Amino acid sequence: MKSLAAIAIAAAVVGAAGGAARADAHELTARFGPEAGVTRLADAASSDAAQVWTGGLAAGLSYGVTNRLALDAELAAGTCGEARYADVTVDIGGTTQPAGTLARTSRYGRALVGASLRLGVSVIPTLGVAVGVGTRMRGAGAFSNADVMGIEPDDDAGGAGLELLASARAGLDVRFDAHWLAGATVAATRAWPSNGAAADALTAQLHIAYAWYP
Repeated sequence: MKSLAAIAIAAAVVGAAGGAARADAHELTARFGPEAGVTRLADAASSDAAQVWTGGLAAGLSYGVTNRLALDAELAAGTCGEARYADVTVDIGGTTQPAGTLARTSRYGRALVGASLRLGVSVIPTLGVAVGVGTRMRGAGAFSNADVMGIEPDDDAGGAGLELLASARAGLDVRFDAHWLAGATVAATRAWPSNGAAADALTAQLHIAYAWYP
Protein backbone atom coordinates (compact mmCIF):
# COMPACT_ATOMS: atom_id res chain seq x y z
CA MET A 1 0.00 0.00 0.00
CA LYS A 2 2.92 2.34 0.69
CA SER A 3 4.35 1.68 -2.79
CA LEU A 4 0.99 2.47 -4.41
CA ALA A 5 0.80 5.77 -2.54
CA ALA A 6 4.35 6.66 -3.63
CA ILE A 7 3.54 5.89 -7.28
CA ALA A 8 0.39 7.99 -7.17
CA ILE A 9 2.17 10.95 -5.55
CA ALA A 10 5.02 10.78 -8.06
CA ALA A 11 2.58 10.67 -10.95
CA ALA A 12 0.72 13.65 -9.54
CA VAL A 13 3.92 15.69 -9.36
CA VAL A 14 4.80 14.81 -12.96
CA GLY A 15 1.30 15.67 -14.14
CA ALA A 16 1.33 19.00 -12.33
CA ALA A 17 4.70 19.90 -13.79
CA GLY A 18 3.75 18.98 -17.35
CA GLY A 19 0.36 20.66 -17.25
CA ALA A 20 -0.71 18.84 -20.44
CA ALA A 21 -3.52 16.60 -19.21
CA ARG A 22 -6.39 18.02 -17.18
CA ALA A 23 -9.68 16.63 -15.98
CA ASP A 24 -12.82 18.37 -17.22
CA ALA A 25 -14.73 20.84 -15.09
CA HIS A 26 -18.36 20.05 -14.24
CA GLU A 27 -17.83 16.30 -14.59
CA LEU A 28 -19.74 14.24 -12.01
CA THR A 29 -18.25 10.86 -11.14
CA ALA A 30 -19.84 8.06 -9.11
CA ARG A 31 -17.60 5.27 -7.83
CA PHE A 32 -18.06 2.03 -5.92
CA GLY A 33 -15.77 -0.75 -4.74
CA PRO A 34 -14.21 -2.78 -1.95
CA GLU A 35 -11.71 -1.59 0.63
CA ALA A 36 -9.31 -3.30 3.01
CA GLY A 37 -6.77 -2.06 5.48
CA VAL A 38 -5.32 -2.14 8.94
CA THR A 39 -6.23 -0.06 11.99
CA ARG A 40 -5.26 0.26 15.63
CA LEU A 41 -8.15 0.05 18.08
CA ALA A 42 -8.07 1.15 21.71
CA ASP A 43 -10.33 -0.37 24.34
CA ALA A 44 -11.31 0.86 27.79
CA ALA A 45 -10.28 -2.51 29.22
CA SER A 46 -6.62 -2.16 28.19
CA SER A 47 -3.94 0.50 28.04
CA ASP A 48 -2.57 -1.02 24.81
CA ALA A 49 -4.19 -0.71 21.37
CA ALA A 50 -4.74 -3.77 19.16
CA GLN A 51 -3.91 -3.87 15.45
CA VAL A 52 -6.60 -5.50 13.30
CA TRP A 53 -7.47 -5.97 9.64
CA THR A 54 -10.54 -4.25 8.22
CA GLY A 55 -12.66 -4.83 5.14
CA GLY A 56 -15.74 -3.22 3.67
CA LEU A 57 -17.37 -1.37 0.79
CA ALA A 58 -17.17 2.31 -0.18
CA ALA A 59 -19.21 4.52 -2.52
CA GLY A 60 -18.52 8.11 -3.47
CA LEU A 61 -19.28 11.08 -5.68
CA SER A 62 -16.87 13.64 -7.12
CA TYR A 63 -17.76 16.89 -8.90
CA GLY A 64 -15.23 18.81 -10.95
CA VAL A 65 -15.36 22.44 -9.83
CA THR A 66 -12.51 23.30 -12.19
CA ASN A 67 -10.32 21.31 -14.57
CA ARG A 68 -8.19 20.17 -11.66
CA LEU A 69 -10.18 20.65 -8.44
CA ALA A 70 -13.01 18.31 -7.45
CA LEU A 71 -15.31 18.17 -4.44
CA ASP A 72 -15.78 14.70 -2.96
CA ALA A 73 -18.24 12.83 -0.77
CA GLU A 74 -17.92 9.25 0.44
CA LEU A 75 -19.86 6.69 2.45
CA ALA A 76 -18.28 3.45 3.66
CA ALA A 77 -19.07 0.57 6.00
CA GLY A 78 -17.33 -2.62 6.98
CA THR A 79 -16.10 -4.90 9.72
CA CYS A 80 -12.93 -5.19 11.78
CA GLY A 81 -11.11 -8.39 12.59
CA GLU A 82 -10.99 -9.67 16.13
CA ALA A 83 -9.05 -7.36 18.46
CA ARG A 84 -7.31 -9.11 21.36
CA TYR A 85 -6.16 -7.33 24.52
CA ALA A 86 -3.79 -9.15 26.87
CA ASP A 87 -3.32 -8.83 30.65
CA VAL A 88 -6.89 -7.64 31.19
CA THR A 89 -8.71 -7.98 34.51
CA VAL A 90 -12.53 -8.09 34.50
CA ASP A 91 -15.45 -9.05 36.75
CA ILE A 92 -17.62 -12.05 35.86
CA GLY A 93 -20.65 -12.75 38.00
CA GLY A 94 -19.46 -10.15 40.47
CA THR A 95 -16.09 -11.87 40.96
CA THR A 96 -12.81 -10.34 39.80
CA GLN A 97 -11.00 -12.77 37.53
CA PRO A 98 -7.26 -13.40 37.22
CA ALA A 99 -5.70 -11.54 34.30
CA GLY A 100 -6.52 -12.91 30.87
CA THR A 101 -7.31 -11.92 27.28
CA LEU A 102 -10.31 -9.92 26.11
CA ALA A 103 -11.38 -10.41 22.49
CA ARG A 104 -13.80 -8.17 20.62
CA THR A 105 -15.03 -7.68 17.06
CA SER A 106 -16.52 -4.45 15.74
CA ARG A 107 -18.07 -2.83 12.70
CA TYR A 108 -17.50 0.65 11.33
CA GLY A 109 -19.19 3.28 9.18
CA ARG A 110 -18.05 6.68 7.96
CA ALA A 111 -19.17 9.70 5.98
CA LEU A 112 -16.54 12.05 4.53
CA VAL A 113 -16.53 15.26 2.51
CA GLY A 114 -13.44 16.86 1.03
CA ALA A 115 -11.58 18.04 -2.03
CA SER A 116 -9.04 16.52 -4.38
CA LEU A 117 -6.68 17.47 -7.18
CA ARG A 118 -7.27 15.51 -10.41
CA LEU A 119 -4.15 15.78 -12.52
CA GLY A 120 -4.97 14.05 -15.77
CA VAL A 121 -7.58 12.96 -18.33
CA SER A 122 -6.76 9.43 -19.52
CA VAL A 123 -4.53 8.59 -16.57
CA ILE A 124 -5.61 10.61 -13.55
CA PRO A 125 -3.42 10.88 -10.44
CA THR A 126 -5.38 12.26 -7.49
CA LEU A 127 -4.42 13.82 -4.17
CA GLY A 128 -7.08 14.69 -1.62
CA VAL A 129 -8.05 15.53 1.94
CA ALA A 130 -11.35 14.97 3.71
CA VAL A 131 -13.07 15.34 7.08
CA GLY A 132 -16.20 13.74 8.44
CA VAL A 133 -17.83 11.59 11.08
CA GLY A 134 -17.78 7.89 11.74
CA THR A 135 -19.22 5.31 14.06
CA ARG A 136 -17.71 2.18 15.55
CA MET A 137 -20.09 -0.51 16.76
CA ARG A 138 -18.33 -2.69 19.31
CA GLY A 139 -19.42 -6.27 19.84
CA ALA A 140 -19.59 -7.73 23.33
CA GLY A 141 -16.24 -8.75 24.75
CA ALA A 142 -15.25 -12.40 25.28
CA PHE A 143 -12.84 -12.96 28.18
CA SER A 144 -10.59 -15.99 28.54
CA ASN A 145 -7.98 -17.09 31.07
CA ALA A 146 -6.86 -20.37 32.65
CA ASP A 147 -10.27 -20.77 34.36
CA VAL A 148 -12.83 -19.47 31.87
CA MET A 149 -13.16 -19.41 28.09
CA GLY A 150 -15.03 -16.82 26.01
CA ILE A 151 -17.20 -15.40 28.81
CA GLU A 152 -18.77 -11.95 28.53
CA PRO A 153 -17.60 -9.74 31.41
CA ASP A 154 -20.00 -7.85 33.64
CA ASP A 155 -20.96 -4.38 32.37
CA ASP A 156 -19.56 -5.10 28.89
CA ALA A 157 -22.32 -5.30 26.30
CA GLY A 158 -20.53 -3.47 23.50
CA GLY A 159 -22.19 -0.41 21.98
CA ALA A 160 -21.67 2.30 19.38
CA GLY A 161 -19.75 5.56 19.55
CA LEU A 162 -19.20 8.56 17.28
CA GLU A 163 -15.82 9.62 15.90
CA LEU A 164 -14.46 12.72 14.19
CA LEU A 165 -12.37 11.81 11.15
CA ALA A 166 -9.61 13.43 9.10
CA SER A 167 -8.14 11.71 6.05
CA ALA A 168 -5.44 12.23 3.42
CA ARG A 169 -5.35 10.11 0.27
CA ALA A 170 -3.54 9.47 -2.98
CA GLY A 171 -4.89 7.54 -5.93
CA LEU A 172 -4.71 6.74 -9.60
CA ASP A 173 -7.64 6.39 -12.04
CA VAL A 174 -7.56 5.11 -15.62
CA ARG A 175 -10.23 6.27 -18.09
CA PHE A 176 -11.45 3.66 -20.59
CA ASP A 177 -13.86 5.87 -22.55
CA ALA A 178 -15.98 8.99 -22.07
CA HIS A 179 -17.80 7.46 -19.10
CA TRP A 180 -16.06 4.47 -17.52
CA LEU A 181 -13.03 4.56 -15.21
CA ALA A 182 -11.29 2.25 -12.76
CA GLY A 183 -8.74 3.02 -10.11
CA ALA A 184 -7.18 2.54 -6.71
CA THR A 185 -6.76 4.79 -3.69
CA VAL A 186 -4.70 4.64 -0.51
CA ALA A 187 -5.91 6.67 2.49
CA ALA A 188 -4.48 7.41 5.92
CA THR A 189 -7.21 8.32 8.41
CA ARG A 190 -7.18 9.44 12.03
CA ALA A 191 -10.26 9.01 14.21
CA TRP A 192 -10.99 10.88 17.42
CA PRO A 193 -13.73 8.95 19.27
CA SER A 194 -16.09 10.62 21.71
CA ASN A 195 -14.77 8.33 24.46
CA GLY A 196 -11.31 6.88 24.10
CA ALA A 197 -7.93 7.35 22.47
CA ALA A 198 -7.38 8.42 18.86
CA ALA A 199 -7.05 5.61 16.30
CA ASP A 200 -5.11 5.49 13.03
CA ALA A 201 -6.07 3.49 9.93
CA LEU A 202 -4.43 2.79 6.57
CA THR A 203 -6.91 1.72 3.90
CA ALA A 204 -6.64 0.71 0.24
CA GLN A 205 -9.64 0.91 -2.12
CA LEU A 206 -10.32 -0.47 -5.58
CA HIS A 207 -13.20 1.02 -7.54
CA ILE A 208 -15.03 1.29 -10.78
CA ALA A 209 -16.54 4.65 -11.67
CA TYR A 210 -18.98 6.21 -14.09
CA ALA A 211 -18.63 9.86 -15.17
CA TRP A 212 -21.13 12.16 -16.89
CA TYR A 213 -22.09 15.81 -17.22
CA PRO A 214 -25.31 16.64 -15.36
